[in-house]
Amino acid sequence: MAAAADNAALAVLPSVSRSGKGLDLQIPDDPCVVVLSSSGALARVEGGDPLEPGPRAASDGWRVQLPSTARSQVAVVTEDGVAHRIDVVDLPALPRFETGLSLAGAMPSSLLLHTDVPAVGLLDPEGADVVAMGTARGTVKRLRPDVLQRDEWEVIALEDGDRLVGFDRCSDEADLVFISSDAQLLRTPAAKVRPQGRTAGGMAGMKLNPGAEALGFWVVEAPIDAVVVTVAAALGALPGTGQTTVKVTPFECYPSKGRGGQGVRCQRFLRGEDRLDIAWVGTKPARAASADGSPVELPAEDERRDGSGVPITFAIAELSRPPHRHISFSVAPISRGSGGWFPGA
Repeated sequence: MAAAADNAALAVLPSVSRSGKGLDLQIPDDPCVVVLSSSGALARVEGGDPLEPGPRAASDGWRVQLPSTARSQVAVVTEDGVAHRIDVVDLPALPRFETGLSLAGAMPSSLLLHTDVPAVGLLDPEGADVVAMGTARGTVKRLRPDVLQRDEWEVIALEDGDRLVGFDRCSDEADLVFISSDAQLLRTPAAKVRPQGRTAGGMAGMKLNPGAEALGFWVVEAPIDAVVVTVAAALGALPGTGQTTVKVTPFECYPSKGRGGQGVRCQRFLRGEDRLDIAWVGTKPARAASADGSPVELPAEDERRDGSGVPITFAIAELSRPPHRHISFSVAPISRGSGGWFPGA
């Protein structure tokens, strides 16, 4: 009798498919914004309006946002060049507050995607936007829209050992930007990079010096509103340690160059510095936060294109941008040897 009652109860429950069709009565298909936080976590923020800077809050940095609805699907792109289709309804829903938006409740991408490969961007699998991406070895690619009915697919054919360091939507009028670990910045018009299909491997973007790699890749749609943030580190220090100086520079100080070159120097190293530890390009004002997400102030803009940085008293771990696209940066109190990390793009 008990078993029969249990079976009868199960029979009247709505079935819940992966697309969420059994949840119609609980979750309406309301507009939302899917967000990839600066720490690589995912969430959907209620309301269809783009996220704006607003008041600061703990853990308020994000890399990219994508307009969607609660019952739609998006794709999360990871460093290995793979897009993973997910249901937006599976993401934690975060409210908006006038006191500021915190992404502390976002879900780590590894839990949702079942992979430890870090997430670098978001893609609308049904969208018509061209996207751009860059790799640690300086390869650049613009991807034509391609609607696929798959759960996973490659967006670029990567060489062994290479990885994506940036991924974003990209118009023909945008600038594509690489920054290397030896403090070179390459700014190239997106129109110079022909869109390719998803199986293509991209083309030469930035020529790197021996031993250097691209720290990140960014799409800049409004150059006049963008800044460049670079952080130098001490000679011989391991990545994420020994940070010494930081510099914030208007993006327009850097000239546009052709694809395949080395670009120009973006920070002069002081004695004892030999590399950039992290870098970031995006819409100003750039935002900084401590390792626990607490807001931290950055220095004023310096219009010297290749000047040196100013001493820092915090180890920078992430970088963040305000409303319309890419990244966040975190800062922890320095104790010689304490380190930071760069989230990839």
